[in-house]
Amino acid sequence: MQRIFNTLVLGLALVVLMPSCVSKKKFDALMEEKTQLAQSLASTQEQVKSLQDQLAALNEELESEKQRLNGEISNLKSELEASKKAAAEAQQMAQAKEAELAQLRQTIKDAIGATGAFDVAVRGDQLMVVTATPLTYRSGSTRISKEGREAIKNLAEVLKNNPDIKILVEGHTDDVPMKEGAPWRDNWELSTARAMRVVRMLIKQGVNPAQVAAVSKGEYDPAMEGKTEEARAKNRRTEFVPAAKTGTLYKAVEGN
Repeated sequence: MQRIFNTLVLGLALVVLMPSCVSKKKFDALMEEKTQLAQSLASTQEQVKSLQDQLAALNEELESEKQRLNGEISNLKSELEASKKAAAEAQQMAQAKEAELAQLRQTIKDAIGATGAFDVAVRGDQLMVVTATPLTYRSGSTRISKEGREAIKNLAEVLKNNPDIKILVEGHTDDVPMKEGAPWRDNWELSTARAMRVVRMLIKQGVNPAQVAAVSKGEYDPAMEGKTEEARAKNRRTEFVPAAKTGTLYKAVEGN
């Protein structure tokens, strides 16, 4: 009987103690899980904060870059408008200059007459009085042909009839150097001699010396580029450039 009682007491004690042991394990497990979740949450929160900081930095950088680009765009727009304005002004000036040259060309053309002995051409922004027969030369020579002398005579009549017209007589040469013993030291002197010979012929025909001036260009203003005989022949020449700046002739360009 005593044995049975002891057995019952032991069994009852086990029954009482067993629930206590299970609850403790569950508690420990839950605490461990809670700790892990807390650590995971803390890690996640740190990541969130880091991403938020990065996002804020990117937004700040983006805003700064946006302002910089807006500034550059504004500057480019200003430069574009200034360039457009400058281009428009340059175009207006070019058109005005072209109109002035056209008017001046017609004025001189009217002055030299419609005989066909002369024409007026524009080379760059320079007017040229062109003779029907070009004044060209043999290499190293200042001799003027019969046709050339006739052209000079006709030009002299134009200048005498139009005292407001002044002419620059430009002497030119080819690029062939002077030979030893030549009358001129170099092409500068040869081009001067050519221009001076024409000037003296004009004055001999009765032209006022104040209307003409000799200009030496040497070989440095060729009519045709190249070293062919054709190019050199074209470059051995004398040309006439209107140079008047007084009187009625140049009223078209008095504002310049």
